[in-house]
Amino acid sequence: MNRASFIILTAFLILIFVSTALASTPKKIFCVQSYDKGNVCGARIEDGMLKSLKKLGYEDGKNIELFHFYMDTRLEYIKPEEVKMRGKLALNEIKKVDPDLVLIFDDNACEYVMLPLAKSKYPIVFSGMNVRPEYYDNITDFMKTREYPSFNITGVTEEVPYEATIKLLKELVPDAKKMVAISSTGAPFPTLMARDFEQKITAHPEKYPIKLDKMEYIRTFKEYKSLIEKYEKAEDIDIIFNVIITTLEDEKGKGVPLREALGWMVRNQNKPGFTWLADWVPMGYLCSAGIDLPMCGEQVAQQVVQILNGKKPGDIPIERPKDQYVVLNLARAEQLGITIPVSILEAAAKVYRSMSVYPEYQMTGH
Repeated sequence: MNRASFIILTAFLILIFVSTALASTPKKIFCVQSYDKGNVCGARIEDGMLKSLKKLGYEDGKNIELFHFYMDTRLEYIKPEEVKMRGKLALNEIKKVDPDLVLIFDDNACEYVMLPLAKSKYPIVFSGMNVRPEYYDNITDFMKTREYPSFNITGVTEEVPYEATIKLLKELVPDAKKMVAISSTGAPFPTLMARDFEQKITAHPEKYPIKLDKMEYIRTFKEYKSLIEKYEKAEDIDIIFNVIITTLEDEKGKGVPLREALGWMVRNQNKPGFTWLADWVPMGYLCSAGIDLPMCGEQVAQQVVQILNGKKPGDIPIERPKDQYVVLNLARAEQLGITIPVSILEAAAKVYRSMSVYPEYQMTGH
């Protein structure tokens, strides 16, 4: 073998070795959760995503390696400057790991981690975005259109099908005519969600069989309790819709756990309400025609696999949740004196007979 042939053969073998090594190296995926470990929407979406990824042949510790940063911005770091600080820490950790893909869960991470990484080298998939992506695009340009984002970001929103749930509630409470809606302002996204709801129902009242009488914005748990007590006494109000109460503050300026706020609600709110999130019905909400968070995780997994296989995020459309379903809580219905029609029971995908935030309540019927 002459020298030239030896050099060519050596180069070829090195190329094979490097290609094999790269193929066997797990892809690094960095997950940024807006809240603490195992909590709220992002955790449920990630669970669904991981199960789906495993079915698709991707498993942590084998061909992918997961890294996490928990911003903990629901109970611990809730002030705007604290949320921003946690976002900067997450960005520093991402830089250290230098991952092949970044996953963003929920709105605080979308605003303070995803947007600073727009048009960077990192492919990004977001989920749990309650606010319309156009809102974030107005802050930092990260997409041309939902159908063709064009840059380094795609994902699955968490946009809410209010219309279907309100129609469901009207079937459960046929005499209901007016409602009030209450939302925390402890973070930007619940305020934006509430305003979006208010605009939709005001712009197209014909689509909603129950009229929105007033939209209330509060920050503290104390204010929330006062409003519930006020509207419980209001004879012209039939429904109290708690848009989102996950960012209420206590007297010390810390976040109130959802279980605590919801536990108080089911013991003190005797007028029917509903939730936009199916996952919260087993806790104590009456009903929802809500989105399926683990199913959103499956949608995220499909996008992740496409990117790991070489597709650019900008070529993958931003999706809405594909699945929603009717969920009922019979214990809450009995507590409120509501008889659920058989037709709705049969149509429900899930029916719960207890309230996890009120375990001492025992059903007597159904």
